[in-house]
Amino acid sequence: MLQSLKKRGNTHFKAGQFEHTSSNLAWLWRAIKFYQQAESLSPSDPIFPSNLSAAFFEKGDYVASSQAILRSASRTPDENAALKLKLSQRLAKCLNYGTLARTIPFSDIEGAEMKNIVRNLRSFAEESGNHDARNAWDGLSMTLEDIKGRDILADFDMSRRNLAELPVFRSPLVTLGDYHCIGTDNIISIVDDWADDEQVPMPLSSLTSAQRASLAFIFGGVGDADMLLGQSLDCGTTRDLVILLLIDDLLQRRHKDDTEVQEIQATIMFSYVAPLLPGPCLTASVPLPTESKIFFVVLTSDHLPWLFIVPTGIDQIIDSIDYWLERCEGKTVRGVLENHNTDVEQEIWQDVMGSNSVSGFAQDLKARQDDKLQEILSQLDSRMSEEQIIEIAANGMGSACPPSSKAKARAVWMKKAKQMMASMMLDMENKSGPTGEGMMSYHIETQWYEHLKAVNEIKDTWKPNLALFDKKYDTGRDTGYPNLHMDIFQKRTSQSNGNNKLLSHDYIDLLGHNPAQRDNKLLSNSSRNSDSFFDTLVEALKGMENKITVEVTHGDLCQEVVKMKLGADLLRPKNFPRKYMRMWLSNVPDYTHGPSSTAVYIVPNLELSPYAEVASNCMLNTGIWHETTGDFYCHNYTLLLARDIPRYLGCGVKHMKPMFGLITLTQPSKPLPLLLSDLATRTELNFWLHRLMIYAMIPPAPQLESVRVVYPNNLVAVFNIIVHLQTIGYPLHWLSEFLTDILLDRCYSSAVPYTGRLPVPLSEASASKAQRKLHLDPWKVDWELILSESRNALVFPPTFPLNPSPTSLTLCTPNEFANYRVQNVSWSIGSSMFMWFNEDPNLSLLFMSPGLSIGAERIVKNMVNILEGEFVSRKNEIYVQSVIQTCDMEGRVLQWRMKKERVEMMKRASWTMVPIRFDVREAGKAF
Repeated sequence: MLQSLKKRGNTHFKAGQFEHTSSNLAWLWRAIKFYQQAESLSPSDPIFPSNLSAAFFEKGDYVASSQAILRSASRTPDENAALKLKLSQRLAKCLNYGTLARTIPFSDIEGAEMKNIVRNLRSFAEESGNHDARNAWDGLSMTLEDIKGRDILADFDMSRRNLAELPVFRSPLVTLGDYHCIGTDNIISIVDDWADDEQVPMPLSSLTSAQRASLAFIFGGVGDADMLLGQSLDCGTTRDLVILLLIDDLLQRRHKDDTEVQEIQATIMFSYVAPLLPGPCLTASVPLPTESKIFFVVLTSDHLPWLFIVPTGIDQIIDSIDYWLERCEGKTVRGVLENHNTDVEQEIWQDVMGSNSVSGFAQDLKARQDDKLQEILSQLDSRMSEEQIIEIAANGMGSACPPSSKAKARAVWMKKAKQMMASMMLDMENKSGPTGEGMMSYHIETQWYEHLKAVNEIKDTWKPNLALFDKKYDTGRDTGYPNLHMDIFQKRTSQSNGNNKLLSHDYIDLLGHNPAQRDNKLLSNSSRNSDSFFDTLVEALKGMENKITVEVTHGDLCQEVVKMKLGADLLRPKNFPRKYMRMWLSNVPDYTHGPSSTAVYIVPNLELSPYAEVASNCMLNTGIWHETTGDFYCHNYTLLLARDIPRYLGCGVKHMKPMFGLITLTQPSKPLPLLLSDLATRTELNFWLHRLMIYAMIPPAPQLESVRVVYPNNLVAVFNIIVHLQTIGYPLHWLSEFLTDILLDRCYSSAVPYTGRLPVPLSEASASKAQRKLHLDPWKVDWELILSESRNALVFPPTFPLNPSPTSLTLCTPNEFANYRVQNVSWSIGSSMFMWFNEDPNLSLLFMSPGLSIGAERIVKNMVNILEGEFVSRKNEIYVQSVIQTCDMEGRVLQWRMKKERVEMMKRASWTMVPIRFDVREAGKAF
């Protein structure tokens, strides 16, 4: 009977360890059941509680495992050395994990019941000379010594805050960011719908009074403030604040005469949608104060009790006001019109121009495009040599240029290369995405603005809408005028929803059909617009007086939301929300690693409610995702299929529709932590984490065109995912042993990098090779920084190298690190011509020892070989750091953080530092 129970328990335990399905927990529970039955029948036998402890340990129940170990150890004779050694090593691990996770109190370890057995098993491990057992006890000693006299929970919070300060994305070369001075997002009601075809009503009456009293929403990217929680509070956000001031002005002046009300309404409407302001708007409550100091007083006083602006953003807002007041005086109506080239779809310009003129008009515009293309081809012929064209076009052609001996094939290749380059240059000029057959967009407004230019009233009495200008785009490198290429009516005009029509039709009517209308007509039409939307807002603000606050936050979306969760948002009032019922991100995830970052950083801040959701759309590269399930899109960013997101990342997936739909994530359907049966198996988890790490170390290159996938994650993002997995329910020793293998450079995996161009094809989900060692030594400087800054964010103990040398990966104090800065950074052009001012995060730093026989250019083009142990045969010959504090290409400055001892060692040995770009696989100037 006992042997049968033991055999059945062992069979189920092995299946629970190695079964590659979600049924492994069921196997473990069956093993536990059989071992418990066996122990009850033979309470003096140490084998059964020993086996039981192994099953509980694998399940992640370190309390039950340690209790079973104590029972087994008390029954194990000294001569059974093998069993005592197993128990000793397992107990050390249980106590280590349980202590850090606060499931096994420190007082229990020091208590009389456990102390003698702990001492006995530890002494046995030390006397045995077994390396693994001694390391396990040394690890426990370090943990116990480390936590003495300190608050584990407080240190955990502090480390999480430190981690939140580390950049999770690679640095871009150019920090301008995407600036859309006129946005195209549909007007939505976050309570009722994410879009016209996605009705997601949240019945307010179904919420409790406490939920209604604390109702909070995040708009992480909307319309003309394209990234409200973006990297900076630039002129786009300042413009929104100006409109809010005008709305408040309307609130305060409702009792005054109708003319003044109409002037304010018109000013709001034109400031919101128009590149030009008619004369009456300039005589109303002018959007710009005469001095930025006045604006500062308004923003920091109680003048707007319903508006809060985080203090760190005030200076940038004032800078924007100063720019408008001091540097925009010379901006003209003509200059605005020349830069207002809005691309609109056929249904829009039919509405504007009339259906009878469409055919000839389209032919005329196509002819203009063809002429422009020929002009670019002519310039390529006259200004560039064949060698230059070959160098630049090589990456995009897909094949090498034939040699001169094959003249005919070479001529065909050169012709195609020039056509590709000319199309890309025309595409960049048009700012309308890659041109393709049947996809020509026509610049309608350019045509009817030709009529505007001839109207004296427009030129004489109208003025540029200065709130559309941004100082970052007025650098002397271009015209100084914003590129007004976004179309405010593209979606709104063609839809029947009243909210979408009200801000477009009248504007087209006013400016497109008869631009010389009288002032009173302008006022009445625009105020009717305002009356349909902005007056509703005014009435809502009046009705919710002292019950609503609009907050403008400064910082990166992912990091700011994490700070809210951790209570590290110290500049926000304590009574402000940290949990939100709904969050609308617009297409911010297009730039922030898609649903991967949304699941890890954003979803945990949702309220626990069936109505709580975080939604986004895909606007940067919609046409790339050519399948309906969303798996192509989802896998590209998460390396998971949509159905696997709950098992790996612990959140729900409601929508995964990147093509003109929504990406909507929710809280998990079950409370956290999840059961092991609801999670990925250990084999699946390890393979996925290895892929994430490899893709972060060696990111795939983007397409060399304007519509492309942004792939910004660095190794901090991978570490954040590991920290996130702690909360989902994964056994801590799974995560600890995964990270320990990385830190000790003993990582073996079948996962492979993707060497093609983004997006990552869905076929890569199953790509693998025979398990082999990954050579991670070059990337240890990233891990050293991450772990030293945020070690206590882990509730499990990773193992660092014993007896470390100055070049080993070591756990350091903050004082052992320093910030380093180099200036006059330069870049080669080569194939990066089309990506010269690329805003994608793609930068890493390469540190090279003087004895290397290969250069930086060869290394950056062969990073996969480095990972596989080729090219660089010894450790500490190169380091690659993806965590960069500052990159300012125009200012030619780089700044990063590194261990001082390591930097001094590199200086003494005359190492060089080279910035490298992963978008075009190029290196900059060595330092």
